[in-house]
Parts: sequence; C-alpha cells; structure tokens
Amino acid sequence: MKRNLTLLLLLLAVLLTVLPILSGCSSPAKGEQTTGKTETAPATEAATVPATSAETEAATAEATEAATESVTAIVTDAETEGQTVPATEPETETATEAGTEPTTEPETEAGTEPATTPETKPATTGAESEDDSPFLFEGPKWGVYGITGVKEDRRAELTVVSIPETLPDPETGEPLPVADLRSGCFAGCSNMTSLTIPATVETIGSGVFAGCDGLTEIKIYVTSPSNLTIPSSGLFDGASPSLRVYVPRGTLSVYGSNYTWANYISYLSEFDPE
Repeated sequence: MKRNLTLLLLLLAVLLTVLPILSGCSSPAKGEQTTGKTETAPATEAATVPATSAETEAATAEATEAATESVTAIVTDAETEGQTVPATEPETETATEAGTEPTTEPETEAGTEPATTPETKPATTGAESEDDSPFLFEGPKWGVYGITGVKEDRRAELTVVSIPETLPDPETGEPLPVADLRSGCFAGCSNMTSLTIPATVETIGSGVFAGCDGLTEIKIYVTSPSNLTIPSSGLFDGASPSLRVYVPRGTLSVYGSNYTWANYISYLSEFDPE
C-alpha cells in the first residue's frame, strides 16, 4: 500500500512539472498569430522567442529538480517508516528473551543446590556403636575386635543376645569384624537364655559360659568348624544342662568329623539360617 502511494505522489509531481512546460509552449503560438497582424512583429518575435525559451527551460529545470527532491523525500520517508517498525520490535524482544531468562534461572539453581547439599560422613552401615553396646571390646587389633566382657550396669538386661558382626574403625569408620570371644567374657550372665554367634567369629576362649546356667540355646553361623577355634574340653561348662548348640543345616557331619568339635557332638543340632 505504501508503494502505491509513492507512485501516485511521483505521478502528481511529474504532472506538476509538465503543466508549466505545456503552458510555455502554448504562449509563443499566440504570439505568432499576433505577429502576423502587427507590423513590428519581426523585431518583437526575434527578441521575445529566445527569452521565452530560456525562461521556460530554467523554470522547467527548477520544477523538475523540486519535483525530484519532493519525490525522493517522500520515497525516503516511506522506506524509513517501513524499516523502522520491524527493526525496533524484534531487537527489543530478542534482548529481553536472551538477556533476562538465562541470567536469572541458572544463577538461582547454581547458587542454591551447593548450599543445601549435606556433608558426607564415613559409612558405618552394619556396625554397632561401641558406646551403645553392652559388651566390652578390645581393639581394633590386627584389623579385628574382641569381646573381653560385659558392662556391669548392663549385665542383668542380657537375655536374648546377638553378638555384632562388625564395629566401626575409630579412625576411618570402616566396619571391622568382631572375631574373638575372649576367655570368661560372658561369665556370670545368669539371665542370658539365647546367644547368636555370627560367621565373623574365629575364636571362643575357655570359661566363656561359666555361671550362665540359664543359657539353653546357642546358634553358630560359622559353616566351617576349622575356621572356629575352641578349647578341646569344658567349652560349655556352666551352661544349662539342656543347652543345645545349632550349626547351619548341612554342616553337622562336618562339625562331627572335626577333631575338636567331635568332643561336643552331643550338644549339636542343625538349623536353617535366616
């Protein structure tokens, strides 16, 4: 639509330029007619025609230049108006979209997450705390713990007892096995009725169950009797006469054929480990 308006304005300017020229051309024609009737026509005509032609050419040139300048100004204005609107709006939108959104969101995410991340602590999963345990421990020595006794203020509460498989290393927090039941460690625990010995235990000392006359059940999770060192006699002295010692199912014959454990075959039975 703007291009059509420009063409109309250009046509109008050309018409305005041509009309004066046509008017100038018609004036000499009338002069010629008058010259034919007047006696002084030759002199007047000779002086008049050149002057009129020069004035007409000058006026035509001025009109043409003015028309050209007007048309150029109109076209320039129209082009400027046509280029300005598309140029400003996309720049503003692009600056807003590119400058605002990426700046705020990443800064918030990058600044918030590290502040709320908890500190990592050494893993102690599966290891009981030594302070919370009713037992007295020695170690770690050569990478293992040993139970040396029971805390006096906790002795009476020991009824159904499970020895922990591991305890945490005090320096690294790494779980270390509880491997030794030292001599006499459970002596005098008359309220203890059941004891579970994990597969990590490698040694049971003498007199461990002295005075444990209420102890009627021991479960041993060690599958190979050669890995569990015991006294050759008197291991269960002090326990209840009805004591039964359970070993994992399928290992009873192995325990019975072991040189040391064969001395206690009358106590042994099998169970299904959980």
